Amino acid sequence: MQTSMQVLFCLLLSFQLTAQIDFCKYFKLEIKEYEFDGKKSVGGGPKVFKKDGKLGRFINTHDIRFEYLLFKNFNLFQNSFSDFPDSNKIDQDFCKNVLQDSIVLVNLTNLCPKKISNWKSSPQVFNLNELTMVASKFFYCDEISESDTSIQYHICIGINGVNDLPKDKDFTLLEAFSIEAIMYYLSKKNEPKFFKEFDDYHSFVSLENRKNFTNFIDMLSNVRNSCYSFMEQNEDLSAKLLRYYSQNRDNFNFILLP
Repeated sequence: MQTSMQVLFCLLLSFQLTAQIDFCKYFKLEIKEYEFDGKKSVGGGPKVFKKDGKLGRFINTHDIRFEYLLFKNFNLFQNSFSDFPDSNKIDQDFCKNVLQDSIVLVNLTNLCPKKISNWKSSPQVFNLNELTMVASKFFYCDEISESDTSIQYHICIGINGVNDLPKDKDFTLLEAFSIEAIMYYLSKKNEPKFFKEFDDYHSFVSLENRKNFTNFIDMLSNVRNSCYSFMEQNEDLSAKLLRYYSQNRDNFNFILLP
């Protein structure tokens, strides 16, 4: 009898450790109505919903990685905007179509601490060159002014250059890691060196391309790619990314090689 009880306990424990996390408890699609120039429209995105409990607190303090992943899967929830203001339908569809999607679910799990999520997939392996390549795509020059050829850039979750990454490998976890690390250092009181160097280089390369201007599309592309290359080689960014990895290697399911 005792042996049978021990076996049953072990089976129950094994089930608890391998059971999937119900991420529908932790995220929701927040949609609001806006008015601009007299016209109404809706907008929004995934937000952390539950902030208590061990996992809830972790997700809340590391919200950037999760919101990045969910925004990356915009195609899975874009139709939900037409359901506004039916919040119940929006919640149900977001849970079913996004948070319970098999690929999204694996990635969400791999962005949680191993001791909480019990990673079920083998860790991906990346190298430093891939890390800096991915991180550089968040220093994204996205628009050029036709009045003065000034070039706008963004460093954020939604507007970035990840579509310019090679398509032969899945860099999703590395993308989520990179934007979280970059935003972590940008949130500090003292501006990180890599941002000042990027801003200075962006101004310099914009001016150089203006001297040899041919057309707006080529100038924007040239400046964008030059900024990518510059940030791939930026020593301060590389050092800070490695530091952030060393501090968080137990809550990202990937291995970073030299």
